[in-house]
Amino acid sequence: MTAALGTLTVYLVYRIGLRLGPQVVLMAGFVMAVLPQHVRESHFALTDTPLTLLITATLLMSLRAVECGRMPAVVAAAWMAGLAASVKYNGAVTLIMPLTAALVLPAGSRLRGLGLALLGAGGAFLLTSPYTVLDLPAFLNGFGKLSQSYTQGRHPFEAAWIYLKYMRNWFSWIEMAPTNVGYVAIVLGVVGVALVALRRGMPLTLSGAAIVLVFPCLWFFMLGKQGGLQYGRYLLPMMPMFCLCLGTALVARWNGSTRFASAGIWAFRIAVIALLVLPARSAIGWVRDHAHPRTEELACAWIVREVPPGQLVFVEAAAVALPPTIKAYFVHRLVDLPLET
Repeated sequence: MTAALGTLTVYLVYRIGLRLGPQVVLMAGFVMAVLPQHVRESHFALTDTPLTLLITATLLMSLRAVECGRMPAVVAAAWMAGLAASVKYNGAVTLIMPLTAALVLPAGSRLRGLGLALLGAGGAFLLTSPYTVLDLPAFLNGFGKLSQSYTQGRHPFEAAWIYLKYMRNWFSWIEMAPTNVGYVAIVLGVVGVALVALRRGMPLTLSGAAIVLVFPCLWFFMLGKQGGLQYGRYLLPMMPMFCLCLGTALVARWNGSTRFASAGIWAFRIAVIALLVLPARSAIGWVRDHAHPRTEELACAWIVREVPPGQLVFVEAAAVALPPTIKAYFVHRLVDLPLET
């Protein structure tokens, strides 16, 4: 199911990219399809891949709402944002997209559009996460406990730097190029942000450009403020927009290379192709490596095969998933227990 959702996300990026140009959509769709972290997370039953799909769907539906200027389209986009918040609570940031679309409605219906968008998002959230209300004390206690993990730890600038390193690694392959090559992709993505904001040669409205660009900026700022926990997969919800901006910059540079001499044109275009090949090579390499048995699986098989029945096995940090036939005692850190234990 997760793999299917990840694949569908690539198609949604393609549908959004049509508003930026035929060449942009091909490059953006390709990068999203081979983005190593997206490929990796599409193998696991975690919330990040479904969240990325729903945020991308919210973006597409919000753009459609801006283009048609109709109230039902705004409410539908808000409904999708509510589903995103239900999958993972910080997905509520997605609501900025349909609210922006509501501001583009005819003057007499904007306030009503904002209200209906909030109601639609809230209804979708409560319909799919009803126990946030039905068992409100447990929800608030659990939410508060979880929030503590994200409010302690690193300085926001340090956290932001860690996420930039994650992105750098996705666009690098250590056997082929220096790791810093990934920073080129980040710089091009920032250039693409400026190009999308200017909307030159794009059938994209000013409101549409705002919807594409505001959310990833808010998301990255929020990740930097989280502090305590940083995982590369937390960046996934903003990557569809980043891929669109990166594709915009690559196409602009590709077309602009005609000003150089013939040798310079092909040197630049080979560099662009290499920038696209690097994440593809990295993603394929991860899939190949993931097919091999992990050390945890080998250790588990050895314990099942070699340890006599009835022996007590201590497992540290739940690193090995033993079958029920093995008597296991799980500890977070064995060195924290008394010596007698």
